[in-house]
Amino acid sequence: MTGSGLKFLLKWLVYTISLFIVSHVVAGVSIENWQSTVIAALVLGLVNTFIKPFLIALTLPINILSMGVLTLFINGFMFYLASRFVAGFTVSGFSSAFWAALLFSIVSFFVNLLLAPNTGIHYRGFKAAGRSQDGASRVDNDTYDLPRTDWRSSVSCPGCGSGDTRFVEPHHEASVYECNICRRRFETEDD
Repeated sequence: MTGSGLKFLLKWLVYTISLFIVSHVVAGVSIENWQSTVIAALVLGLVNTFIKPFLIALTLPINILSMGVLTLFINGFMFYLASRFVAGFTVSGFSSAFWAALLFSIVSFFVNLLLAPNTGIHYRGFKAAGRSQDGASRVDNDTYDLPRTDWRSSVSCPGCGSGDTRFVEPHHEASVYECNICRRRFETEDD
């Protein structure tokens, strides 16, 4: 199975688990059986992938003025819309859809962290890198993976050359990193 196919199945599993939890917590949201949960999770993912971006783009000026609050209502509408496509998945009204969508987002975030802690969560930051030869200040652009034990810049693995590495621990006057691809541990000198 390809990486994108596995990513799709993982996302579908996360949505299914999250939807199951939401249906048992939020009053007004009910699912008849596990088959309806699986299908509803798929439909919710498709609605969020194909319809939601158009609604976000269409309402962008209002969304900017509301500082993103409108997105919560759009999420509620997507949840309500998905319930209209799946037999056995019912949402009693928009207020139930709103709260269910909010809880769904929170639960799916944490379920995703539990099932796939090293996928797709990045923090892009900048750090001062000193001065170049002409005296101008230099800034390095680094990507940090979450969760991490420390916010240090990623370095290339000497074994496979991948930049997909993580800081493990400080060691004397060096730092220990581990490659997320080949799992090799290596040291780099600290500045």
